[in-house]
Amino acid sequence: GADRAARWGREANKRKDWKVKYWEIGNEVWIWLKPEEYARYVVEYSKAMKEVDPSIQIIACGLSEKVGPFNPTWLKFPDDPTWSREEVSNEPGAWNRALMDGAGGHFDCIAPHIYIEPGDEDMSAGERFAKTNAAIEFANPMPAQVEWAKKGGKKIAVSEWAANFRQSVPVLKDAKAPTKMYYYSLGNGLNTAFLFGKILEAAGTTELAILHDLDDFMTLWNWPKAELAKEGPLLHPIYHAMKIWGHHLGKTSLASQAKNCPTLKSEKGNYPVILTYGSEDETNVYVVAINLDPESSHQVRIATELDLAGGSAEATWLKGSGLDSQNFASWNGAAPQEVALTLEAVPATEGGWLLAMPAHSMVGLTIPKKR
Repeated sequence: GADRAARWGREANKRKDWKVKYWEIGNEVWIWLKPEEYARYVVEYSKAMKEVDPSIQIIACGLSEKVGPFNPTWLKFPDDPTWSREEVSNEPGAWNRALMDGAGGHFDCIAPHIYIEPGDEDMSAGERFAKTNAAIEFANPMPAQVEWAKKGGKKIAVSEWAANFRQSVPVLKDAKAPTKMYYYSLGNGLNTAFLFGKILEAAGTTELAILHDLDDFMTLWNWPKAELAKEGPLLHPIYHAMKIWGHHLGKTSLASQAKNCPTLKSEKGNYPVILTYGSEDETNVYVVAINLDPESSHQVRIATELDLAGGSAEATWLKGSGLDSQNFASWNGAAPQEVALTLEAVPATEGGWLLAMPAHSMVGLTIPKKR
């Protein structure tokens, strides 16, 4: 219980000086706990752990959508003879309200798990790409979580998030080598990049965001060791997309606006074809742009009012021949990976930097400031 968690914290941060900052109390505990029960646990654990190390940040499990009913037959607590399993359902309003009211003074961040799934039925890569983007734009639970966090004066720690997670390798001991599962495609790499951009839009509230990549781990875990020995780790388009994000995020976000931008239609409404995100640090301005058009290229001019050096900018591109492009076919073979990052110097023109963005592509731009 809480005493054991406190001992864990003492071992990590006092004896071994690992400086672990974030500690989440449980994982998806709404599977078996009621809101008031969990709030009491948060208070109990937080008090015990912060007595050991007051500098840590306590994260409480949030809830972003209605869940249940759950009857977890696998869950047992042999050390607690009073505990009995019962069927549980939970919904965000009651869960988050109980946390804020019952434990609000005892945690620092609330942790929603953001999963975007447009459906399990069979559909083409183009259909899934478009439906996922529409769901990210119009059915994303992140804004509601931001409101809950603001009401309670909390930060958000998105401790799990992903797009099309169910379209990945099944977690089975006899899992076969994947072929064209959408999760591993260029299309889902761009879906994931788009979703991360939406998480970043709450930058004033978001403390951290951890991409759930368990099934990529299972890809390696379940395959024979003889196969693994032939080649290094398999880099999926999701990895490449998040690498662009990681290398093109400055310390401060910049307001960005796409002018004269066409839109894509969906059943839920229209959304922009080109998405742009700007940031800066002491030496560079960074721009990430994503072309969500599955069929057409678009000319994009990056312009800024900041005082920049005006020379060439470095562009890191993620693109491929189709939305279903992936890298499994080239693994353990001589052929280069189908989806890879490429670098390009983009010269400055009058009015900014002109990019010809292919259909379904992403770019990270590094623009030097004046020294």
